[in-house]
Amino acid sequence: MIPAAKLTTHDLYASLVDAIDQADEVYIVAAFAQRSGVELLLPALRRAVERGADVHFLIGDYLHITDPEALAELLKLDGLSIRFYRSGGRAFHPKAYLFRNAETGLSIVGSSNISKSAFRTGVEWNLHLPQAVAPHILDNAIEAFMDLYLSEAAQDLNPIVLEAYRQEHDARQYVAEPEVDYAEQQLVTSDEILPHRVQEEALRALRETMEEGRTRALTVLATGLGKTYLSAFFARDFKRVLFLAHQRELLEQAERSFKKVEPNWQTAMYIGSDRTNDEQTDVLFGSVQTLSQNRHLERFAQDYFDLLIIDEFHHAAAKSYQKVLAHFEPQFLLGLTATPDRMDGADVYALCDNNVAFQMHFTSAINEGFLTPFHYYGIHDVIDYSQLRRMGRKYDAMELEQAQIDRAVSENIYAAWSKHRQTRTIGFCSSIRQAEYLSQTFREMGHQAIALTGQTVNRRERIQEFEQGTVEIVFTVDLFNEGVDIPKVDTLLFCRPT
Repeated sequence: MIPAAKLTTHDLYASLVDAIDQADEVYIVAAFAQRSGVELLLPALRRAVERGADVHFLIGDYLHITDPEALAELLKLDGLSIRFYRSGGRAFHPKAYLFRNAETGLSIVGSSNISKSAFRTGVEWNLHLPQAVAPHILDNAIEAFMDLYLSEAAQDLNPIVLEAYRQEHDARQYVAEPEVDYAEQQLVTSDEILPHRVQEEALRALRETMEEGRTRALTVLATGLGKTYLSAFFARDFKRVLFLAHQRELLEQAERSFKKVEPNWQTAMYIGSDRTNDEQTDVLFGSVQTLSQNRHLERFAQDYFDLLIIDEFHHAAAKSYQKVLAHFEPQFLLGLTATPDRMDGADVYALCDNNVAFQMHFTSAINEGFLTPFHYYGIHDVIDYSQLRRMGRKYDAMELEQAQIDRAVSENIYAAWSKHRQTRTIGFCSSIRQAEYLSQTFREMGHQAIALTGQTVNRRERIQEFEQGTVEIVFTVDLFNEGVDIPKVDTLLFCRPT
């Protein structure tokens, strides 16, 4: 690679190709990408993945400049790990090209996004800093990259995500209407955590399937029946366990549950820069995004773990999960999910050899008395949605937001909430601006309300205030998508089309 630090003010392309050709690991983050720039990089990227290099891309939706066709071209190249950063109106301007191999590394940071003009003809300033010049800069840069890459704002790029962005790009509007899943909670409240009847039946079924010689199984349990605790009870039968998930919050919550089941377990995290695994670790809670990188997988022998648990197993069809599954050969693989059937048709059952050891869906759980029956109130909405332009399955984001940021609309929401609420509420919104507007309205009405989004800096502290009762209602957008465990929530308020 480049032996000394230098500044490139034109023709960055030649340096990029040279660095890609020598790298075992490639990390590229850009505020936007154009097809012209992607097409220039594709030959070098193809060579990199064919020789087994780890190649990570993080592309932003900044001002909708990113060309959907650029993303489509990247998706065609098998072996790339690509995520799409959803800025939600927040400034997102990074441009960095990071490379590393066994001997050395290189950081290129400056002004060039992914386009032909930025690589060849434009006036661009980019600083080239070899690892030998400043040994810690590259490591710090890659860790910063992974923090963005693993953030809640970053989505795995797939055809569904691409098509959604394509519609937004064509209309030049940002649309944010997340799918929402709710928390699971353990139903036992004694100091000693013991499995309840459904978990006992599931444990019996898992042990029977192992006795039959099977090495993989899927367990389908409705949200609220305690999938994480079930996996912890099952993990007692094994010496060394890997718990795999795609979000830090899921991993931290799972670690707390496992420690309640077995306080003597030595646990550790393996996500981003937080990697503390050693020989004494009984249960490792790992991020699929981190562990799917070659340099991390290679640290573990194929049979290092006796039990591999994959949370939210409906995500396991993704390439990152497939890479981890292909590497490890545990005694047993346990998949956990409440929703095994995917919208994109991917077959997650096949990943567990079509072996569903146990399942109980939410209707059965309610009938059995394990989940609480819910009351659903449909309130007349004063917004005339027939006047809003539709973009596929969603409404035009700007028109929807303009209709929602209205005093009559917010007062109608407040009146319905006042009539039907219990003690603690989560309100789901279409946009950050709507969440902030409603929280302000509710505060003016004398209630403790906050807006909590992916951009909230002190999110953990605010959630604690909510759990402790200091805050009555949280308005959120693009958050609380999966694995949220706030048992004291008893009211859900949908302030968006759903």
